[in-house]
Amino acid sequence: MLIAIIFLGLFGFPEMVFPEGVLSILQQRVLAIFILATLMWVSDAVPAFATSLLIIMLLVLTASNSAPFPLRDGLGEDMLNYVTIFNSLASPIIVLFLGGFFIALACAKYKVDINLARVLLKPFGQKYEIVMLGVMIITAIFSMFMSNTATSVLMLTIMTPLLARMDSEDPDVGQWY
Repeated sequence: MLIAIIFLGLFGFPEMVFPEGVLSILQQRVLAIFILATLMWVSDAVPAFATSLLIIMLLVLTASNSAPFPLRDGLGEDMLNYVTIFNSLASPIIVLFLGGFFIALACAKYKVDINLARVLLKPFGQKYEIVMLGVMIITAIFSMFMSNTATSVLMLTIMTPLLARMDSEDPDVGQWY
Protein backbone atom coordinates (compact mmCIF):
# COMPACT_ATOMS: atom_id res chain seq x y z
CA MET A 1 0.00 0.00 0.00
CA LEU A 2 2.83 2.38 0.87
CA ILE A 3 4.46 1.65 -2.50
CA ALA A 4 1.25 2.59 -4.34
CA ILE A 5 0.94 5.82 -2.33
CA ILE A 6 4.54 6.78 -3.13
CA PHE A 7 4.00 6.03 -6.83
CA LEU A 8 0.74 7.96 -7.03
CA GLY A 9 2.31 10.86 -5.14
CA LEU A 10 5.26 11.05 -7.54
CA PHE A 11 3.08 10.48 -10.58
CA GLY A 12 0.16 12.73 -9.71
CA PHE A 13 1.84 15.51 -7.73
CA PRO A 14 5.47 15.73 -8.88
CA GLU A 15 5.62 19.46 -8.15
CA MET A 16 5.58 18.56 -4.44
CA VAL A 17 8.88 16.71 -4.85
CA PHE A 18 10.60 18.37 -7.81
CA PRO A 19 10.94 22.11 -8.39
CA GLU A 20 9.01 23.38 -11.37
CA GLY A 21 10.88 23.24 -14.66
CA VAL A 22 13.61 20.83 -13.54
CA LEU A 23 12.05 17.74 -15.12
CA SER A 24 9.60 17.48 -17.98
CA ILE A 25 6.32 15.64 -17.41
CA LEU A 26 7.63 12.63 -19.33
CA GLN A 27 10.76 12.51 -17.19
CA GLN A 28 8.68 12.77 -14.02
CA ARG A 29 6.45 9.89 -15.11
CA VAL A 30 9.37 7.67 -16.06
CA LEU A 31 11.09 8.47 -12.76
CA ALA A 32 7.89 7.59 -10.86
CA ILE A 33 7.69 4.26 -12.73
CA PHE A 34 11.36 3.61 -11.99
CA ILE A 35 10.89 4.25 -8.27
CA LEU A 36 7.78 2.04 -8.27
CA ALA A 37 9.70 -0.79 -9.95
CA THR A 38 12.64 -0.41 -7.57
CA LEU A 39 10.41 -0.51 -4.50
CA MET A 40 8.49 -3.51 -5.81
CA TRP A 41 11.68 -5.45 -6.60
CA VAL A 42 13.28 -4.63 -3.26
CA SER A 43 10.16 -5.38 -1.21
CA ASP A 44 9.23 -8.41 -3.35
CA ALA A 45 5.59 -7.29 -3.07
CA VAL A 46 4.81 -9.10 -6.31
CA PRO A 47 6.95 -11.57 -8.28
CA ALA A 48 9.72 -10.05 -10.40
CA PHE A 49 8.16 -11.10 -13.70
CA ALA A 50 4.91 -9.34 -12.76
CA THR A 51 6.85 -6.19 -11.89
CA SER A 52 8.59 -6.24 -15.27
CA LEU A 53 5.27 -6.62 -17.08
CA LEU A 54 3.83 -3.79 -14.98
CA ILE A 55 6.69 -1.51 -16.05
CA ILE A 56 5.98 -2.16 -19.72
CA MET A 57 2.26 -1.61 -19.23
CA LEU A 58 2.74 1.62 -17.27
CA LEU A 59 5.20 3.03 -19.80
CA VAL A 60 2.82 2.35 -22.67
CA LEU A 61 -0.22 3.71 -20.79
CA THR A 62 1.40 6.85 -19.36
CA ALA A 63 4.36 7.91 -21.49
CA SER A 64 3.67 6.79 -25.05
CA ASN A 65 1.67 7.99 -28.00
CA SER A 66 -0.91 5.26 -27.28
CA ALA A 67 -1.68 6.63 -23.81
CA PRO A 68 -5.28 7.60 -23.09
CA PHE A 69 -6.06 11.21 -24.03
CA PRO A 70 -6.14 12.66 -20.48
CA LEU A 71 -2.64 11.33 -19.82
CA ARG A 72 -1.38 12.35 -23.26
CA ASP A 73 -2.23 16.05 -22.85
CA GLY A 74 0.72 17.01 -20.67
CA LEU A 75 3.33 15.14 -22.70
CA GLY A 76 3.32 17.38 -25.76
CA GLU A 77 6.08 16.42 -28.20
CA ASP A 78 7.98 14.36 -25.61
CA MET A 79 5.79 11.29 -26.14
CA LEU A 80 7.53 7.98 -26.66
CA ASN A 81 6.49 5.73 -29.51
CA TYR A 82 4.89 2.58 -28.12
CA VAL A 83 6.63 0.47 -30.79
CA THR A 84 10.00 1.73 -29.51
CA ILE A 85 9.07 0.73 -25.96
CA PHE A 86 8.15 -2.80 -27.03
CA ASN A 87 11.16 -3.14 -29.33
CA SER A 88 13.61 -2.17 -26.61
CA LEU A 89 12.15 -4.75 -24.22
CA ALA A 90 11.71 -7.58 -26.74
CA SER A 91 15.13 -7.98 -28.31
CA PRO A 92 15.36 -11.10 -30.49
CA ILE A 93 18.38 -12.28 -28.48
CA ILE A 94 16.45 -12.07 -25.20
CA VAL A 95 13.53 -13.97 -26.71
CA LEU A 96 15.94 -16.59 -28.09
CA PHE A 97 17.50 -17.14 -24.65
CA LEU A 98 14.09 -17.27 -22.94
CA GLY A 99 12.82 -19.80 -25.46
CA GLY A 100 15.91 -21.94 -24.97
CA PHE A 101 15.56 -21.88 -21.20
CA PHE A 102 11.86 -22.74 -21.40
CA ILE A 103 12.73 -25.74 -23.57
CA ALA A 104 15.44 -26.75 -21.10
CA LEU A 105 12.96 -26.56 -18.20
CA ALA A 106 10.47 -28.66 -20.13
CA CYS A 107 13.18 -31.24 -20.89
CA ALA A 108 14.12 -31.44 -17.22
CA LYS A 109 10.49 -31.73 -16.10
CA TYR A 110 9.73 -34.69 -18.38
CA LYS A 111 13.16 -36.35 -17.95
CA VAL A 112 14.06 -35.86 -21.59
CA ASP A 113 17.51 -34.64 -20.52
CA ILE A 114 18.32 -37.89 -18.70
CA ASN A 115 17.12 -40.05 -21.60
CA LEU A 116 18.97 -37.91 -24.15
CA ALA A 117 22.18 -38.08 -22.13
CA ARG A 118 21.79 -41.83 -21.75
CA VAL A 119 21.25 -42.40 -25.48
CA LEU A 120 23.89 -40.01 -26.80
CA LEU A 121 26.64 -40.87 -24.32
CA LYS A 122 26.16 -44.65 -24.24
CA PRO A 123 28.78 -45.33 -26.96
CA PHE A 124 31.42 -43.45 -24.94
CA GLY A 125 31.41 -45.83 -21.98
CA GLN A 126 32.05 -45.06 -18.30
CA LYS A 127 35.50 -43.50 -18.18
CA TYR A 128 35.48 -39.80 -17.26
CA GLU A 129 37.87 -38.61 -19.96
CA ILE A 130 36.09 -40.48 -22.74
CA VAL A 131 32.67 -39.24 -21.60
CA MET A 132 33.95 -35.65 -21.66
CA LEU A 133 35.32 -36.24 -25.15
CA GLY A 134 31.88 -37.53 -26.10
CA VAL A 135 30.22 -34.40 -24.72
CA MET A 136 32.59 -32.24 -26.77
CA ILE A 137 31.93 -34.25 -29.93
CA ILE A 138 28.16 -34.09 -29.43
CA THR A 139 28.39 -30.33 -28.83
CA ALA A 140 30.42 -29.85 -32.01
CA ILE A 141 27.92 -31.86 -34.05
CA PHE A 142 24.94 -29.99 -32.62
CA SER A 143 26.68 -26.65 -33.32
CA MET A 144 26.88 -27.54 -36.99
CA PHE A 145 23.12 -27.69 -37.33
CA MET A 146 21.70 -25.45 -34.60
CA SER A 147 22.38 -21.99 -33.23
CA ASN A 148 25.04 -21.70 -30.56
CA THR A 149 22.48 -20.58 -28.00
CA ALA A 150 20.24 -23.59 -28.60
CA THR A 151 23.27 -25.88 -28.46
CA SER A 152 24.40 -24.39 -25.15
CA VAL A 153 20.99 -24.84 -23.59
CA LEU A 154 20.69 -28.38 -24.93
CA MET A 155 24.11 -29.30 -23.57
CA LEU A 156 23.13 -27.75 -20.25
CA THR A 157 20.22 -30.16 -20.08
CA ILE A 158 22.53 -33.08 -20.95
CA MET A 159 25.25 -32.12 -18.48
CA THR A 160 22.93 -31.62 -15.50
CA PRO A 161 22.12 -35.32 -14.97
CA LEU A 162 25.74 -36.27 -15.70
CA LEU A 163 27.11 -33.92 -13.07
CA ALA A 164 24.52 -35.11 -10.57
CA ARG A 165 25.70 -38.70 -11.02
CA MET A 166 29.42 -37.96 -10.91
CA ASP A 167 31.36 -39.63 -8.09
CA SER A 168 32.05 -36.84 -5.62
CA GLU A 169 34.68 -38.82 -3.72
CA ASP A 170 37.28 -38.73 -6.47
CA PRO A 171 36.69 -35.97 -9.03
CA ASP A 172 39.92 -36.66 -10.94
CA VAL A 173 38.98 -40.25 -11.77
CA GLY A 174 35.19 -39.95 -11.49
CA GLN A 175 32.99 -42.70 -12.82
CA TRP A 176 29.56 -42.25 -14.34
CA TYR A 177 27.12 -44.68 -12.74
